Amino acid sequence: MSFVIYSEDHGIYLGSYMGLGFWSKLDPAGHDTAPTFPDLAAIRRAIAQRDNPRTFPAYTPISVEPDRPGGYASIAACVKAGLPSWEPNVVLSKPPTPVSRDRASRDTCGLTQTTVLESRR
Repeated sequence: MSFVIYSEDHGIYLGSYMGLGFWSKLDPAGHDTAPTFPDLAAIRRAIAQRDNPRTFPAYTPISVEPDRPGGYASIAACVKAGLPSWEPNVVLSKPPTPVSRDRASRDTCGLTQTTVLESRR
């Protein structure tokens, strides 16, 4: 079993480059596949290695069958797993609401999630 990272607000995590994360609902940047992780510990390690793991959005690991070389899942594989499809070359016209550094944590599937809460001060 493998997992992709899914955020209700950001979509499917498609990878990162030079500290910039790519998400299916924000800026897929031409990505038509999503990286998969063999287990929940691998997801935690990947997030911990980011430049600022505290800014990673709340997410849910979703079981998916990789169908591309290197352990990647295609759009079709993600849709088959119940996730929304995405257009690889479309950029979201309106970014999500800015967030503050206030945080809350919750546990899902044995994995502690960090959620950044919106602040309207």
